[in-house]
Amino acid sequence: MDKNSVNVRIVLKDYMTDEIWNSASKLLQRVIDRGSNEVLLERIKARILEGSELLLCAFYKDEIIACCILGITDFETGKRALQIPYVAGDHIDSWIEEGFDIIRNLARAERCTHIKGNGRVGWEKAFPEMKRVSVIYECEV
Repeated sequence: MDKNSVNVRIVLKDYMTDEIWNSASKLLQRVIDRGSNEVLLERIKARILEGSELLLCAFYKDEIIACCILGITDFETGKRALQIPYVAGDHIDSWIEEGFDIIRNLARAERCTHIKGNGRVGWEKAFPEMKRVSVIYECEV
């Protein structure tokens, strides 16, 4: 898939149709299924519609091939992070460069001090400008 045939953009809450959400949620469900059963799709959708999170999508023709959820966290120290808690989809080489440019520009516009992302070991290959600073493991009690 050619990078020039993929369009990456933030889907503003007023433009998030049922069709867009249904396509994005199928991709996000794959990430949720690999997680710790802590997140519900309907709550992600609610946060997007409330405006506390954003949906970034990579479109190939009319199909969503990937999406990211973005949010901003203000810390007590004055630092502000643009968070990327969920990335889902396929054909990463066709959209990740443009997608990360959009994320970086959004972080600058929102006066963020840094960008943080969650993901499996190996995501640093997809986001070469980001470095792994920790890996979180957990177990049930």
